[in-house]
Amino acid sequence: MTTNPENRLRLTRAIPIEPLDSPLLKRLIHNLPDLVWLKTPDGAYMACNARFEAFFGRTEGEIIGRSDADFVDAELAALFRANDLAAIAAGGPRINEEIVTYASDGHREHLQTIKTPMFAEDGSLIGVLGVARDISDIVRIQAELRESRDRLTEAERLAKLGSWSREPESGTPIWSDEVFRIFERDPRLQPPSYETLLELVHPDDRARVDQTYRAAMAQRQYFLITHRLQFPDGRIKHVQVRGEHLCAPDGKVLRTQGTIQDITDRVEAELALVERAGIFAAIADQAVDSIALVDPQTGRFVEFNDAAARNLGYDRATFATLSVADIEAFAEPERILTTLQRMCAPAGMTIESTHRTRDGRLRDVRISARSIQIKGQTFLASIWSDVTERNRARAEIERLSTLDPLTGLLNRSLILDRAGQALAAAHRDPRHAALLICDLDRFKAFNDLHGHAIGDQLLQEIARRLSKTLDASLTLARISADEFAVLIPDAGRREEHAMRSAIQTANAMLDAIRTPFSIDGNDIRPSCSVGITLFPRNRDDTLSTILQRTDSALQQAKVSGGNQCAFYDAAVSDFTRQRLQIERELHQALAQQQLRLYIQGQYTPGGKLVSAEALVRWQHPERGLIAPGVFVPVAEESELIIELDRWVLRETCRLQTSLQQQGLNMAISVNISPRHFGQRDFVDAVRQTLALSGCDPTTLVLEVTEGLLLDNVDDVIRKMADLSRLGVRFSIDDFGTGYSSLAYLKRLPIHELKIDRTFVQDIGKDGTNHVLVDTIISIARHMKLKIVAEGVELAEQAAYLASLDEEACILCQGFHFARPRPVEGWLADLTAPSAKPC
Repeated sequence: MTTNPENRLRLTRAIPIEPLDSPLLKRLIHNLPDLVWLKTPDGAYMACNARFEAFFGRTEGEIIGRSDADFVDAELAALFRANDLAAIAAGGPRINEEIVTYASDGHREHLQTIKTPMFAEDGSLIGVLGVARDISDIVRIQAELRESRDRLTEAERLAKLGSWSREPESGTPIWSDEVFRIFERDPRLQPPSYETLLELVHPDDRARVDQTYRAAMAQRQYFLITHRLQFPDGRIKHVQVRGEHLCAPDGKVLRTQGTIQDITDRVEAELALVERAGIFAAIADQAVDSIALVDPQTGRFVEFNDAAARNLGYDRATFATLSVADIEAFAEPERILTTLQRMCAPAGMTIESTHRTRDGRLRDVRISARSIQIKGQTFLASIWSDVTERNRARAEIERLSTLDPLTGLLNRSLILDRAGQALAAAHRDPRHAALLICDLDRFKAFNDLHGHAIGDQLLQEIARRLSKTLDASLTLARISADEFAVLIPDAGRREEHAMRSAIQTANAMLDAIRTPFSIDGNDIRPSCSVGITLFPRNRDDTLSTILQRTDSALQQAKVSGGNQCAFYDAAVSDFTRQRLQIERELHQALAQQQLRLYIQGQYTPGGKLVSAEALVRWQHPERGLIAPGVFVPVAEESELIIELDRWVLRETCRLQTSLQQQGLNMAISVNISPRHFGQRDFVDAVRQTLALSGCDPTTLVLEVTEGLLLDNVDDVIRKMADLSRLGVRFSIDDFGTGYSSLAYLKRLPIHELKIDRTFVQDIGKDGTNHVLVDTIISIARHMKLKIVAEGVELAEQAAYLASLDEEACILCQGFHFARPRPVEGWLADLTAPSAKPC
C-alpha cells in the first residue's frame, strides 16, 4: 500500500497505556469478532485487532501510522474523519452506520460503528477508540422484512383485511395500517383503542359486538363476528372480525390477535343476489306453469315451485315425497326414466304427456326440459304448461269446424265444400245450381245501438226462422257476422226454372227476415239484401268466381236501396265500371262547377209555402241533367260526399243571404251526410261558411239521418249543441226507417222530424202505414217537434195529413205541391208578389 507522507503521523515516543499492555486484554481484543482500532486525535491508526487486519487485508504493522485515506476512497475517508471528530466533540460514544467499500477489490460491508474518545489518567485526549460490527446480514434481513411488511400491507389493502393484536398487561390494541383505513382513522391523530372501535360500531350492533368481545376474552375462546360500522356521514360498512388467544403452557394469555376484514362489497353482492333470488323465487311461485328440478336417475323432485304442487292438488310437503312416476297417468316407470334421460340431451326436449291429479283427474301437459349441472351432478330443469283447455279447445274447434257456434248452422267452409260438390256434379250432369248470400242491412249500426247481446239474439232468431222457412234440401249456413248463404244444389236444367227457384228462395228469405222480431221487449224490424248467382256459367267456373259473382250481385242489391234481391249478370260488371266512371267524373264536376242548386218547397197541408229544402243536380256536359240518385250513392262511398255537402251548404247560405237582403225570411234545410258530420272540423267549417256568406244562422236547418246517432252519440250531441247555440236548427231525415232510440232523440237539440216517403206513399193503401204515420206525428207532438212529410204526391195524402194537423205542426213536401226547381226559377217565383211565404 502506498502512503501519502503528509497523511502519515510518526510516533516520536511510546504512549504508556497500562490496560493495553495487559497480555490478557490484548489477547481478548485481538480475538474479538468485531473490528477494534485506536486512532490518534489526528486520525492515524495507533492499534488494531486481528479482525481489523483481516478486514483491510493488512498487518497491524502496515496499518499503524496510516489514516483512512490509505484504505478507502476520499469521500468515505472524509465521512470516517467527520464521525471521529463528532465523537471527540461529544466527549462520549457515538454510533454510526458506515458502508465500507474495499479499495482493492470493491467488496462492501455494512458496519455499525461505535466511536468514543479515549483519555489518559490526567484527562488528556489519547485518541478515538472504534469498534465496528458487520451488520450486512442484519440490514439485508431488515430490508427483506420491510419488503415483506410492505407486501403484507399491500395484500391487506387489496383484501381489505387488517390485523390487530392486544397485550393483556397493557390492554392497548395494536392495529395494522389496513385497520386504520377500514376505520377511516388517522393513526397520528387517533391511537387505537377499544372505545374507538365501539364508537364506530352501528348502534343496533354495538351491544352484540361488546358482549361477544367480552365473552371471548373472559372464556379465552376463538370468536368470529360480523357487524356493521356506521360513519358520521351515514355510510355503512360491513366487517368480519376474527380473534384468537395465544396462551402459555400454563394457560396464561400471552396475546390476543386477529383480523378485521371489510366485506361490504361481498355483503352487498350477497344481498343483491338474495334479492334477485327472492325475486326469481317469487316469480316462480307466482307463475301459473309448474317449474321443477328433477333428478333424471330417480325421477324425484329436487326442487319445485308452488304451482307444481298446487296444479296437481298437492301441498308442498306431500309433493316433495313424490317422483315423476307418481304423477304420470299412463307411462310405465322404466319408460319414464328412459324419457327423462333422453331429455338430458344438450338441446333439451319438449314433449306432451298426461298427469294425474291427487283426486284422479287427468291433465294434459306440455313439458319443456333442459339439463343443467349443479356441483357436478346432472339435473333436469323443467317447465310444465297445462294444455288441457287448449286441447279441449282444439277438439271443440275441430267439432265446430263445420258449424257456426252462435247459430248452430253450417259454417262457411262446409257450404263452400258442398258448393264445390254441386259444381262438380253440374259439370258431369248439366243442370243449374244457385248460391244466394243474404246480408243484413245496417246490422253494424243495430249492434252499436242495442249491443252485441241483442245483436247475437237477433242472429239466432233469424237462423231459426230461416231454418223453418227454407226447404230441408237446401244448405243454409252463416258465413260471416251478418251474412247467411243458401245453396240450391239442383235448381233445374232450364235456366228460367232455376232463376224462378232462386227468386222464390230469396223472397222467402226477405219475408222471413223483414217480419218483426220481439227481443227483450224491443220490436225489431230488420231487412236484408240478397245476391244470387246461377252456376256453372261455363267450364272455367271455380268456387272463387262463383263467390265473386254472388258478392257482386249482393252489392248491387245493397246499392239499389237494400231490402231486395239482385241477380248477377253481365250488366253487373258494367254497373261496377259505370260507378267508377261516375266517381271520376264527379271529381271533375266539383272542380268545373257542373253542379246545380235546386229548391223544393215545404207547404202546409193547405198549400202555403213555409220553408224549403236545398237539393243538388249534376249538369253533365254530355249526358245532360243527372239526378242525385245516380251520383250521391257513389259520393257517399268516398270523401266526395264531404265536398258535395260543402258545396250545397255554401250555395244555400249565399241564397239565404240574398233572400234576407230582399226582406224574405225562410228556413231552408240542407242534407248533411254522416261522413261529413263526423269530421273533426265540422262545426268550425259551418261557422266559417255562415260568417263568409253573412247568412242568418236561424234560417239554416241541417238534416241528418238516424244512422248518424249510432256512431258516437256524445260527439253528435256536442256538435249539435255548439251549432244550436248559433241558431242553427236540426231535422231528422227519413225518420222511421232506422234504428232510432227515443232516449237518444230526447237528448238531441232537434226541432223537426221528417216522415220517410215510404210511409207517406202508402197512405190509403195500407192501414199499417196509417198507424206508423200517426205514431210518428204523436211522438213529434209529445216532443214538441215540427213534422215534414216527404213524398206527398196525391191529394188524399195531403188531405189525410191535414186531418191530423190539429196544432199546425205538419208540413208537406212532394210533387203534389211542387217539384224541385232550379234555384233561379224558384227564386223568381218566390219574389213574385203573390208567392210570398207565410
